Amino acid sequence: MNPHFLYNTLDSINWMLIEKGEWEISDVVVSLGDILKYSLHGEEMLVLFEEELKYIESYLCIQKNRLEDRLTVQIEIDEEAKLCFVPKLILQPIVENAILHGIEKKKEMGRIQIQAIVREGTLEIRVTDDGIGMQPDRLMRFRESIMSDEISGKHIGMRNVHRRIQLHFGEAYGLKIDSEWQKGTTVTILLPVEEVDQAKEVTEDENRNCR
Repeated sequence: MNPHFLYNTLDSINWMLIEKGEWEISDVVVSLGDILKYSLHGEEMLVLFEEELKYIESYLCIQKNRLEDRLTVQIEIDEEAKLCFVPKLILQPIVENAILHGIEKKKEMGRIQIQAIVREGTLEIRVTDDGIGMQPDRLMRFRESIMSDEISGKHIGMRNVHRRIQLHFGEAYGLKIDSEWQKGTTVTILLPVEEVDQAKEVTEDENRNCR
């Protein structure tokens, strides 16, 4: 289906909602349109982290509407971190996992915190939820699943993020997972800062060679 047809349809729906004063639903429709544009437009493998953040904010707008008053979000990003390049679409699988396996399994309200800082040449992105967490044996299996080369099973999205990062930057980078039962889970994304520009050039060369 032509993406422009989808955008135009969503735009029409949005204006009908605005005319009826349905502002919350309008926000969801706009967020869905932003997600489609980000996902489908452009072939670049690396994007500025601030672009990735805009995408995840649109995704969280939809999730907050779905969960009503059960989800709060806190985002704390250093200005230096916003200007770093990251592989495209690395946050959504991690945030989705936090919601599905952490927040939704709580009876009370849950919180997701996204933080990013540049420290000693490394971009550290942390996604923390205060969901149900994991007991030690399940945490061990979860880590093994993310690090596995298997292409089936659970957590495929997070495994793909980890593999993409390591393919770009080497085995020193990728995902780290920490969790405590009944307290929550933190997924840390580690990316190099100094090597990102060089990796972007390599990616552009690869795209040109594939045309």
